[in-house]
Amino acid sequence: MAIQKVKDFLTLVQSANTTYQGDESDQVYSLIPSFLESGETITIIDQGGSNRIELAEGLTITSSILVHNEALLYLSNGSVVNIRGADSFTFSVGANAAAGISGSDKAFSAFAIDVLGQSLPAEGEAAVTINNQSTISSGGGVDIVEGTGLVTVTPDVGTATATATGGPDAITFSDLTTGNFNVVNFNIAQDKLVLSGLTGASGSTLADLSGDTAAMGLISVQVNEITNTLFVNLGQDADDNVISIEIAGVVDASLVNVELI
Repeated sequence: MAIQKVKDFLTLVQSANTTYQGDESDQVYSLIPSFLESGETITIIDQGGSNRIELAEGLTITSSILVHNEALLYLSNGSVVNIRGADSFTFSVGANAAAGISGSDKAFSAFAIDVLGQSLPAEGEAAVTINNQSTISSGGGVDIVEGTGLVTVTPDVGTATATATGGPDAITFSDLTTGNFNVVNFNIAQDKLVLSGLTGASGSTLADLSGDTAAMGLISVQVNEITNTLFVNLGQDADDNVISIEIAGVVDASLVNVELI
């Protein structure tokens, strides 16, 4: 990751896979949709002076992860912005200093509630994942649509593998009447499985589903601690072949959230 030492008062944040590191002066970091690059994470660190983050009109945050002093923002254009020491910044909603536009100033705690729709966790509490979509409008307004921030990920047709994006994902299986599927990069803190056609099953985690009988047979969940995977047996297809989902990197079925559709 490249490190850019920031000396100017105003910085138009642009480059992916770059850390913007401020100095002791007062500085402004402007997030303008048309300038931000998608790809690897953009990191902002500045513990000196009085600093602010500008969120310009048109910026859309599709989901976010918060701890008491840090924010990870996933944007609609594919950019990811990590603001470290976020509790020391002022967030100027709707501002664009380069265009001479002022905004509504908010502390980090108010930004979390007013812009992201979720209060901050207390120090020492677990990170909070927010799946709201927030779009900055003119005059410092925010349009929040609840629960739309999950990215839908489906298995690759050729490999039968669903690869999570790194942001909050809904790993979706629309046809579970046959097949052996794999899930990689699953994050128990922010991802979920969306499973279709499991009539007779109920629950909100894989552990809840284990032991239920669905349309294709008995559901069982097995832990393989050697390979560090969960193997989900969903019954048998019309040719008596096992229907399965294997999740890499996870060994606790109670931590895998599911939605049955």
